[in-house]
Amino acid sequence: MSSSSPAFVPSLYKVRPPSSATLGQYLDRLSHLLDKELETDQARTALLSTSCSWEVLAQKGLAINGLGVSGVNIGLGGKSLVSLHRPSAFHTDPKLPSHGFRNGDPAKIVPQETVRKGKTSKKPAEEEGKEVEGIIYKVTETIVILAVSVRDGDDLEIPERCRLIKTAATGTFDRMGKALDKVRRLIQADGPASTSDTTIKPTPSETTTSTNIIDVSSSNSVSEETLENAPTTTQTIGENLIEQPINAPEGAEDELDERMSEKVQEFRTSPFSNYVRGPRPEYNSVPLLKTLFGLSPPTSTPIGEINLFDESLNQSQKEAVRFALESNEVACIHGPPGTGKTFTLVEIIRQLIRVEKKRVLVCGASNLSVDNLLLRLSPLFPPQSITRIGHPARILPILLPTTLDYQTAHSSSGEVVKDVKKELDGHLDRLSKGRKEKGSVKGKERFAMYSDVRELRKEFRKREAGVVRNVLSTTEIVLATCHTAGSRQLFGQDFDVVIIDEATQALEAVCLIPILKAKKLILAGDPCQLGPTVLSETTHRKIVKQTDQAPKKKTRTDLSKEGNQITLEGKAAKLDLHGTSLNDDKEEEIDELEIHPDQELVKNLTESTATEIQETELKPLRSLATTLFMRLENLYGPGIKKILTVQYRMNHRIAEYASKALYSSLLVSHQSVSNRTLSSLPNLPDLSEDDVEFLDHPVVFFDSNGCEFYERDDGSGNGKSSDGEGSKLNENEADLVQRYVRRLITLGVGPEDIGILAAYQAQVSLLSSLLKTEYPNLLIGTVDSLQGQEREVVILSLVRSNEKREVGFLSDERRINVSMTRAKRQFVVIGDSGTVSNGSSYLKDWMIWLEENADVRFAGDEGAI
Repeated sequence: MSSSSPAFVPSLYKVRPPSSATLGQYLDRLSHLLDKELETDQARTALLSTSCSWEVLAQKGLAINGLGVSGVNIGLGGKSLVSLHRPSAFHTDPKLPSHGFRNGDPAKIVPQETVRKGKTSKKPAEEEGKEVEGIIYKVTETIVILAVSVRDGDDLEIPERCRLIKTAATGTFDRMGKALDKVRRLIQADGPASTSDTTIKPTPSETTTSTNIIDVSSSNSVSEETLENAPTTTQTIGENLIEQPINAPEGAEDELDERMSEKVQEFRTSPFSNYVRGPRPEYNSVPLLKTLFGLSPPTSTPIGEINLFDESLNQSQKEAVRFALESNEVACIHGPPGTGKTFTLVEIIRQLIRVEKKRVLVCGASNLSVDNLLLRLSPLFPPQSITRIGHPARILPILLPTTLDYQTAHSSSGEVVKDVKKELDGHLDRLSKGRKEKGSVKGKERFAMYSDVRELRKEFRKREAGVVRNVLSTTEIVLATCHTAGSRQLFGQDFDVVIIDEATQALEAVCLIPILKAKKLILAGDPCQLGPTVLSETTHRKIVKQTDQAPKKKTRTDLSKEGNQITLEGKAAKLDLHGTSLNDDKEEEIDELEIHPDQELVKNLTESTATEIQETELKPLRSLATTLFMRLENLYGPGIKKILTVQYRMNHRIAEYASKALYSSLLVSHQSVSNRTLSSLPNLPDLSEDDVEFLDHPVVFFDSNGCEFYERDDGSGNGKSSDGEGSKLNENEADLVQRYVRRLITLGVGPEDIGILAAYQAQVSLLSSLLKTEYPNLLIGTVDSLQGQEREVVILSLVRSNEKREVGFLSDERRINVSMTRAKRQFVVIGDSGTVSNGSSYLKDWMIWLEENADVRFAGDEGAI
């Protein structure tokens, strides 16, 4: 079966190319926002760790107390893998308590004070053990493993009793900053640069000077470690910043600086090909970068008939596949809930690999999104052609052979590191033992063993680097998170295409990390679902006062004439989409508001036909919440994307409001799911008519308006939010949830088929305490944590019920959209319509829709369940 060409192709907007100054402003603003976000993250972490007790931190899932070291091993890149557990000497249950640690989270080990006779030990830090920072490598029910990068010369001393606490993600910000620096050099070079010939050739004079230009003609010819360990001086040739070993005689700094200046000037007046000796991956991305920043328009090349590998794709999916393959620089795929975005991406990848013989880097905003794609791809390709880099969120047996750890250990060249690894593991295991434990090393022997570890680690990294290069040399598909795409394992690796799934959940800056490794970009996501978490938006938001006379409502054309930054920043934000100044002393003029999507603007993102428009242009971001996907759509218009329109998840009644309110009624339900209900689940017992009726309602609404089912604070803060400043819970709603779940299970619905969502973490904790012990397979979590998942029945506790009619972040339409599109057969809402209706026009319309279309029950009625 083949795919045919679409009958209509929306046009692209005309874009006015930005000047070098405009590009600089854009990148400066993005860099400033990143700095502000990092400062907020660090300040928040510091505030929590200093102002909250360890018990409160543990309650919020930000810390685990009472841990000990069960072992230390060596991992990829020479990292130390520290395994933490609950020692039997202090705990009767080896299982870790409920926590919020996930693979890839930054964290640190801190000493846990010892208590003797009611007094806290005052031992100095060097005796208790020092803090150890790293990244969560693996989490199980009983063990959490921290990957620690230990610099040569540093001794890894871990306290015998310790705590684990979340920290700010400084590593991610470092990589984003470096990516921005590279982009700045690549698209803002003043001198001539030929992107078609990136071969730097040394001039005859250079072969006799003290400067040694590194040969990077092969991605496998030089390792990151070689560059790191070489004595270097930063040499700038034009805009190409590269660390190069320079054997300059002592006292020759002035002469060297003068020579560097001459080289820069010579670069700006000479062909670029005189200076580069081999391809560097980022130079291949220049045409793509020019399109992303409005310097050149997107182009496409017709490819004729497409023979699909998956003939079950619907028409909108086929059009998306064709669109992605024909686009030369960038293509966006808008995938509303349940529309088969993953299946569409898998088909695109198969076409790129099998037909076009391309090498593909597949990234995601989270480990879970990457693993979902890996799960679909692994049965379709031999294990040696797929490599998963980073920290998988889950390791299934079918996925294990695709991980880089497994492939390096089992490759033919992997034997060269096994003996070093074995010796290293033995040393680290002995060093990790407490000073009083049997087999521990002390004094001079301990010092000597640390010296051996440093030397062994160097040798291990050197040997392993070669093994990793050999493994990746045969890999056609590499999978990693956007952040991990900047890891040392992918240094020097280039790709034909980079695909970023869940791109609407990723900051633009983190997307630039993998983008710099490819010539073409495919973005997939849904701007109508939750975007990236931006701490500085809510921490530093300004109260916007309502004016007596509202400004004239802006049309899409007006917004587009202003620029390309149509953001989801709430009713107030749409009145002024751009700041008037980028100066720090006028920061309030472009302050970050609490993110609430505007219904009209979200609808604009789903339009399938182009609106007449004069011209758009690149303008500095208001907010980090504006993703690259959204910015490109507003810069180039609907012609930059394809939207998937058939959903295969929900009963049509469940999907109805979301389709109407957020997707311009474009979302239709496939006939295979349109009318399915809980009563048609397999393996149910014989049911009475009342039981069938109970299960057959696709949407149920328990309205607590007038019941005085009021919320309360959890006592850990001021109650504003669940991000460290307190949280909300509602015991009456929790009781309703508990009773409804028991009724479902009594009727034969499995706990694994039930999902429970709550707007606040405190409510999640309460529900978990009521149900998790009895039903461990129940899925219970916040709306944010369950994006991308689905269950046969989903119960949503809205929590908010108060006399002031305050709804907090329930007014974010995207959060509600995620919650109402997780259920397949039945969606149950429990909330106070009086409070919720007051939150926004969107929530008011939703409450009206529920009253008219759901099975509405009075929450205070004992017989309601």
